[in-house]
Amino acid sequence: MPIFTYAVRRLLLAIPTVLVIVTALFLLVRIVPGDAAVAALGENATEESLAALRSQYGLDRPLAVQYATYMGDLLRGDLGVSLATRRPVGSLLAANYQYTLDLMFGSLFVAILLGVPSGIYSAVHRGRVSDGILRIVSLLGISTPPFYLGVLLLLLFSVQLSWFPVLGAGDLSDPVERLRYLVLPAFTGGIGIASYLTRVTRSAMLNVLGEDYLRTAEAKGVRPLLITYKHALRNALIPVATVTGIYVTVLIGNAVLIEIVFSRPGFGRLLVGSVLQRDYFTIQSVMAVFAVIVVVTNLVIDLIYVLIDPRVRYG
Repeated sequence: MPIFTYAVRRLLLAIPTVLVIVTALFLLVRIVPGDAAVAALGENATEESLAALRSQYGLDRPLAVQYATYMGDLLRGDLGVSLATRRPVGSLLAANYQYTLDLMFGSLFVAILLGVPSGIYSAVHRGRVSDGILRIVSLLGISTPPFYLGVLLLLLFSVQLSWFPVLGAGDLSDPVERLRYLVLPAFTGGIGIASYLTRVTRSAMLNVLGEDYLRTAEAKGVRPLLITYKHALRNALIPVATVTGIYVTVLIGNAVLIEIVFSRPGFGRLLVGSVLQRDYFTIQSVMAVFAVIVVVTNLVIDLIYVLIDPRVRYG
């Protein structure tokens, strides 16, 4: 199975990338000015209590020893204990990951649902009024910051119309409630990406629609809808898949803002709180998870290339 072998090889190649990122994060959080012990216990803490905390978490050891200990724990699946909450970091991640995954997949769903059909429609109706309207709307979507769009959606659909809850994420055990709380955050994260996808899909489709094989299919009497969606779209999907993969990383950054605007739990709010409290172990763990998400997304996009176009060879 060539595709399985290719996926395994790419995963193995991704391991050094993740290790480099984890190492960089370990060093960066420690060179930032400030004392994690003071941030955890407060400025009025005694020297004895500060020294005890540093000794408990190994913060008084040489940097090389801290790094070796951290990597050894990480390889065993031990993410450490939060300096701020004194809870295992793994439990903090387990309590928040579903909210962040909901937001990311919901935003991607909205982006693909709105962006790809709009781009196809715009390309097929090139030069018409509807094409111009879609291009203007997509430009506005690109130009609008997610946090500003989120506030506008809250004011309109939650405060004025009372269609959706104002803040929070709902009960994960109730799918309907969970979806109601997700709609506005997902649109906030997805509309900007949908705007980019509209423009990229339109451009890719325009490059394909003039090809000879499509004119041949049209001359043979193939239905226009089949020509557009089966023949043209498939050959235009590679740049669309590329942009979608790139914007997964953008979603990670936007998740921080969106979770703050909508007061949703998740990795974004967890990361912000950890940075403010200089919670080394939580910062490292959250960023490591984000790095893994990016690496896995790149792998998935590469596999999608092969599925879209068999001419793309395994490399």
